[in-house]
Amino acid sequence: MSKRIIVLLIACAMALSLSGCGKTPAVKETERLIAAIGDVTADSVDAVEAAEEAYQALSEQEKADVKNHGDLEAARTELDALLLDALRTDIVGTWVLDMDVTEILAEKISPQFANQGLSFGDYLEPCALKITLELLEDGVFRLTVDDAAMEQTQERLLEAARTCTEEYMLLGIAATLQETGVEGDFTTREGIEAAIGMPLDELLQSSLGMGLDDYAARTVEDLLADPAGRSMEGSYEVQPEQLILSNASNPDDPEGNMTAAFTLAGDELTLQVEPYIFDLTSLVFHRAVA
Repeated sequence: MSKRIIVLLIACAMALSLSGCGKTPAVKETERLIAAIGDVTADSVDAVEAAEEAYQALSEQEKADVKNHGDLEAARTELDALLLDALRTDIVGTWVLDMDVTEILAEKISPQFANQGLSFGDYLEPCALKITLELLEDGVFRLTVDDAAMEQTQERLLEAARTCTEEYMLLGIAATLQETGVEGDFTTREGIEAAIGMPLDELLQSSLGMGLDDYAARTVEDLLADPAGRSMEGSYEVQPEQLILSNASNPDDPEGNMTAAFTLAGDELTLQVEPYIFDLTSLVFHRAVA
C-alpha cells in the first residue's frame, strides 16, 4: 500500500472520529430551551429558569458547546430589570403592621425572674405595636409609629415590671428570713416588712440606692425606646431583595437609615431589619384597604 493511500485512510478515520464528537442531546436541548424564550416579558420567568437549569446541569465541555448561551444571559438581565420595575410598582402603597407583642416582650424579660419561678407574662397585660409605612410613587416614604399604642405598651411594661419585681423581692427576702431562722408571716408584704422592720421600698433604697419603681424600670429599660425616635420619613430605593429607607432629617447618618431585606407576597410585605422596636428583626406589614 502506497504512502499516499495510508495518509488518505488516516484522514478518513480522523474525519469519522470528529463527526462523532458533535453536540450531545443535552446541549441541543439546552439550545432549544434558550431559543424558546423568545421576546422577554415579565411572564418569561419559567422559560428562563428552565433554560438556566438545563445549562447548569451540563458538563464544562458541554457548556462550551452551547452557542446561544449569550442569549440566555441577555434574557436573564432583561427579565431581572422587568421584574424589578414591576416590584417597584407593586410595593407602592400604604402598609400597616398591627402586632400583638405581649408574648415577645414576656419572653425577653422572664429570664430575669426565673430563679424565683416567676413568669413575667403572668403580670403583663396585652401589648400591641402599630406601625404604618407609606411608600409613595415619587420615592418618598413615611414610617410612623402609633404613639398611643406605644405609650400604652410602655405603661403596661412598667406596671408589670413593678408588680413582678415586688413579688420577686418579697420571695427572695422571705427565703432569706426563713434560712436565718426568723419567725413570722412571710406570705404577705405586710408580714415581711414587719419582720425586717422597714418598708420594702426603704430597704431597696438603703441597699441598692434606688426605690422599687426605679429598680423595676431598669428591668425593662432596653425595651422602652422613645417612639418618636422610631418614626422617620425621607426617600426610599427598591433594589433586588433590598429596601433602603434614607432619613430626610439626616441622610448622611447611617444610624438614621434603614436597609432591609424584604419579600413581597401579594398584600404582605416582610422586612428583615436590624433590631428595631422591642428588638424585633422581622416586621410583617399588610397592605391597607382603601
